[in-house]
Amino acid sequence: MVEKCEPEAGETVAIERMLTAGVDGVLLPPPLCDSALVVDRLEAAGLPAVAVASGEPMPSVSAIRIDDEAAAEAMTRHLIGLGHRRIAFVRGHPNQTASGLRFKVTPRR
Repeated sequence: MVEKCEPEAGETVAIERMLTAGVDGVLLPPPLCDSALVVDRLEAAGLPAVAVASGEPMPSVSAIRIDDEAAAEAMTRHLIGLGHRRIAFVRGHPNQTASGLRFKVTPRR
């Protein structure tokens, strides 16, 4: 079952639809993986959840993620290696912690 969630009230509506449908578990992509409201509601309902790509997974859910900072650095180095010099970064919404980690500036090595 795939649920589209609108910001704010849409999260609650989507959760209620999933609970009514009797799903066995939920995958939470960004930004839902970082929503305390969503995670708390699923936990209260006893529904297992996995946060996908959260920059800071909550202790009450399982999580799967990559090292966003290292991945962004590797991608940037690859582009530089191809000769590119003007490289843009699409930051993403501020409520997605992974975006902040990807944008994090680290000292040059």
